[in-house]
Amino acid sequence: MASNRSWRYVMMPLALAGILAAALTLSQRRLPWQVMVATLVIALGAWIDTDATNLTRPPQLYLSQALLGFGTTLFIGPALVYGLLRMFSRGADSLVSFVVLFSVTQNVGGLLGSAVLGTYQVIQARWHALALSEHLVASDPGIIDRLRIGAGAIGGVVADPIQRSAEGASLLARAVTQEANVLAYGDVFRVVSILALMSALYVAYLILVRALRGRPQVALESPT
Repeated sequence: MASNRSWRYVMMPLALAGILAAALTLSQRRLPWQVMVATLVIALGAWIDTDATNLTRPPQLYLSQALLGFGTTLFIGPALVYGLLRMFSRGADSLVSFVVLFSVTQNVGGLLGSAVLGTYQVIQARWHALALSEHLVASDPGIIDRLRIGAGAIGGVVADPIQRSAEGASLLARAVTQEANVLAYGDVFRVVSILALMSALYVAYLILVRALRGRPQVALESPT
């Protein structure tokens, strides 16, 4: 319960700060810049979590998750305003179509993104589990100590030494699975960071192209 409260104390102020920053800096000229900054913040927050391990604790994730919350709320506002401006340029009659389309894209995009990233996490978890299992050699002293420690942890409950050994091996396999899932989540955050960075670069490219097209052309006078 205390951990959940800590998460709320960290995430909510930064999410509200993203909404406030979007509202205070909102203008048609600044929309691309807001989107670019938001995607860069998301890329930074996701990249911080790419090196997480099973030793990582919730307080170590506060900064990255706060950045993700700030970047997400900073992104949603400009995206909605951009769609509204495009809608008004085509006439107010398309308001209903825009509301429906925006709602559908948000819902479908959220479901599709969760499905794709979840599938990728499962695939990576299995790959990391296989890679970690290749290093588990029965003759390794470290593995022997880990099995002995695991068997000793339940020595007061299980009297049969064969069953204790089996439980020690089960605990080791469970630890490998946990580590594989943590590493897979790091891969997911890495993909999110790369996608966000690519989006920021694309928006920067659009800003540059628009600036070059809007630059006044200097007419060259032909010599007489």
